[in-house]
Amino acid sequence: MTTPTPSPAPTYTVRSPEDLLALVPVVLGFEPEESVTLLGFPDTRGVRQGRCFHGRVDLPDGPDTATPDAHEVHRLVEAITEPVVRHAVPRVVLVVHSTRPALAGVVVDALLAALAERAPGAVVPGVVLADGRRWWTLPGGGPPRAGCAYDVAHHPLRLQAVVDGRVTHPSRAALAATLDPEPSAVARVAEAARSRPWLVPAAGPGRPGDPGEPGEPDGAATAAERDAAFVGEAVRGAMRPPTERPVLDDDAAARLLLAVREPALREVACLLLTRATAEAHTTLWRDLVRRAPDHLRGPAATLLALSAWVAGDGALAWCALDRCGAGGPAATLADLVASMLERAVPPEVWERCVQAA
Repeated sequence: MTTPTPSPAPTYTVRSPEDLLALVPVVLGFEPEESVTLLGFPDTRGVRQGRCFHGRVDLPDGPDTATPDAHEVHRLVEAITEPVVRHAVPRVVLVVHSTRPALAGVVVDALLAALAERAPGAVVPGVVLADGRRWWTLPGGGPPRAGCAYDVAHHPLRLQAVVDGRVTHPSRAALAATLDPEPSAVARVAEAARSRPWLVPAAGPGRPGDPGEPGEPDGAATAAERDAAFVGEAVRGAMRPPTERPVLDDDAAARLLLAVREPALREVACLLLTRATAEAHTTLWRDLVRRAPDHLRGPAATLLALSAWVAGDGALAWCALDRCGAGGPAATLADLVASMLERAVPPEVWERCVQAA
């Protein structure tokens, strides 16, 4: 579950373990629990060039033990190590949030061994374990065995993040809850979708309206063009300055949710997505995910995941993917976004794809 750091992004200066513990929730967007967070930093000596990113992976479930499931430990190590190797990250700091020190020690030892073997050029200046009240450095050394007390709720980095407009949720579950359906809005949009079936399926091989197909219904191509124009207009409207954005009423929301079930109409939305417009796309699709009936939520959630990835918000992208459901009309795109996140593919790649389309 690794994501590139947004760019451009605010600059934060880290000088101590307390600074790291304050920074991690800011870059993730939530307070982590029972997980390992990797922070990649540039080489301050300017010797090596590598892509810098952050990522978080859950620790294996179970009791505090020095003999955890080997497969789960390998999965975690691979998820953290592979992007470091792929992107030649020059400096790596690991922060472990856990109340299970024995398990944390095993995981850290495995991570350090893997990084030493597979990324020998990467410098690992520190590993910090924190249990919510106290922190330690691993392995060995550092503060006394009792650990050092900490409280970063009012740390200057957290205050700077508030000024920068970055929201930090109390947990990943709290972040995921921002996508929970709004029952009254869902009911209204569901009724609009039932009573106003505007959408004419986009033309395609073997479907009515396929260009050149004998007996093509009059107006089929025009209807498909109208649907594409509607999607483009709705997305461009969301890209306007906040004070000028039109409000999508229930009819428009239902029509857009119906439209993006079609691959050709999803493509209309995707081709308007850039790094500069990603935040606006994220706002649009987040709203529609919360208003969508169950049977229409998947494609909108997939477009939200894509937009969040392009915006550099990997945590939100994963939460959106959790709402996509198995299969469905946008499953291929959802799988692609998941792959991009897992491999720490930088969002800039998306713009190159759009430019080539």
